[in-house]
Amino acid sequence: MEVWHLKVSGKPRWGRMPHVLAKIDSARAAGLDVTANQYPYIAAATSLDASIPQWAHSGGMDSLIARLKDPRRARAFTKEMLRPALGDESTYENAGAPTAS
Repeated sequence: MEVWHLKVSGKPRWGRMPHVLAKIDSARAAGLDVTANQYPYIAAATSLDASIPQWAHSGGMDSLIARLKDPRRARAFTKEMLRPALGDESTYENAGAPTAS
């Protein structure tokens, strides 16, 4: 088995890699052929639209852009992106939120 792009994504899971690696080591010790690879960099490589709520993508990129140009809808996107994910993965939340550079 190959674990593709092994990572512990999201601030709540930071520091969990030793646990993940222990699971892989345990599987190997049990005779399973397990390998893994990981990103060679500390950040994910994705676009901002991956952080925008799924419902906003309905109708394709042109529809998404039109929604982003509507201030009311843009505020709704922002509100949804900033609230904690409810049992769902949030790319924005998992990145640890923006930082000033």
